Amino acid sequence: MSSNESRWIHTRLSEGRFYAQRPNEVTKDNVLEVPIQQVTAEMIVALPVYHPQSPDRLLLQSGYRLNESAIARMKQMNVEQLWVQYPAFDQIERYVNPALIRARAKLAGHIRQAFNAIQNQCLTSLDYTTYTRTIAQLIEQLLSHPASVICLGSMFAQGRSLMNHCLRVAYISVLMGAKLDAYLIRERPRLTCRRAKEIHPLGLGAMLHDVGLLHLPEEVRDSMPYPLDNPDPLWRSHVRPANRALLKSLPPTVRAVVWQHHQHYDGSGFPQTFNSDGQPTGMVGRRIHVFARIVTVANTFDRLRYGSQDKPLPCVAVIQRMGRQPHCRWFDPTVFAAMLAIMPVYSPGSMVTLNNERKAVVVVHHADDPCRPSVQW
Repeated sequence: MSSNESRWIHTRLSEGRFYAQRPNEVTKDNVLEVPIQQVTAEMIVALPVYHPQSPDRLLLQSGYRLNESAIARMKQMNVEQLWVQYPAFDQIERYVNPALIRARAKLAGHIRQAFNAIQNQCLTSLDYTTYTRTIAQLIEQLLSHPASVICLGSMFAQGRSLMNHCLRVAYISVLMGAKLDAYLIRERPRLTCRRAKEIHPLGLGAMLHDVGLLHLPEEVRDSMPYPLDNPDPLWRSHVRPANRALLKSLPPTVRAVVWQHHQHYDGSGFPQTFNSDGQPTGMVGRRIHVFARIVTVANTFDRLRYGSQDKPLPCVAVIQRMGRQPHCRWFDPTVFAAMLAIMPVYSPGSMVTLNNERKAVVVVHHADDPCRPSVQW
């Protein structure tokens, strides 16, 4: 193996570590995702940086040359990583899409507006047409630039706030919906094929799935309960918003997501329904709206990742949990498979530690084997 070739390895995951093998391919890549602790002055920002708690607020434009003051401000705002220019990795650029980041920020702004309107009881200001148009723009960017999907983990708004949670759930749900277009046609037989696979309503439902939390006490609203079948009746009541006018103002598919996103495929979950004998039971399987089944998977992923721990769990750890009991019983198998297909375990541009303790950078994502990326050190 040549000295140049020796810098490239193909990896597999084993208990959270990478083990080197001979590479199947060599590529070369120009932006790098760097943890904020390793960012230094004179680095040049490669992608726009948005505020972690206000993901519609731009902090730094691409092309900005960092200085110590700017880095200190980023740390104070709890920015976790930055994308910086790095000549040795010029083809990672194909995985990133600034227009997609802008579309996500625009959606974040609409979520903020919607939450403010709901909390202020200004339901007449909820412009679902505008929200749907923004979601359509996000979908257009996702479909026109599919490679950027595998960097979605680094483009998420960080933090445990309700707004950021809803933004991440909407983003993941739309990705899964795009992957499941044929399944949506099958699951929505009363609609034409074109209408059945439209995922704008899914994005809107995911965006507002936790709208009922806005009318709960702050300490309940901002909690990230684990397990997700939290028995607290007050917390569970968020699927039945106290504001009936709000519920009636939502489109029917959005109401289905709000009502059913904690119903589980195996019949567990809440709210409880009752059979003809008056015995409590839950909705089960395909009786749950397919959009709610999608949001259930996205919501569980995000709640597990941003749980009670100080830092978000790695994607691979969350996916492993979701594949075990009790969570694995909660999901429509087809929907869960779609999440595995779109969720990047290791995003190109992210830094990893090899089994020999050497630091490396993920440079190639393999969709057919996501736990075996190619890396370069």
